[in-house]
Amino acid sequence: MKQAERFIAKTSRNPIKIEETKTNLDDCILCKMDGTGRITYVNEEFCSISKFTKTELIGQTYDIIYSGYYPRSYYQDILETLKRGKNWKGQMKNKAKDGSYYWVDTIAIPFFDENNHLTEIVSLEHNIT
Repeated sequence: MKQAERFIAKTSRNPIKIEETKTNLDDCILCKMDGTGRITYVNEEFCSISKFTKTELIGQTYDIIYSGYYPRSYYQDILETLKRGKNWKGQMKNKAKDGSYYWVDTIAIPFFDENNHLTEIVSLEHNIT
């Protein structure tokens, strides 16, 4: 089992089987957010598909790649699901910096501290465009 798989299996309140993500962690699109939904980390694959640099993304919310395909309430519902300690899985249409669109199959996993506060969200995505 790879290090990332062990981390997710040990620290998430709702451990998942990596097979459920339908993606290889070595080449997945990865984004970490704090408990409020602000981006704290993205990997090179995220930058490549979104056409934003890490510097442009860090500190932003997912609004930076908002496509307009879903109502904004859709994203709030996802955040509320995560705050309740449940993983979220689905497909999303996002907008890259150059205005192009791309689709990703996503699983978002919430992480909590010892006081049950949402501290981090890890999003693993696979390009399905």
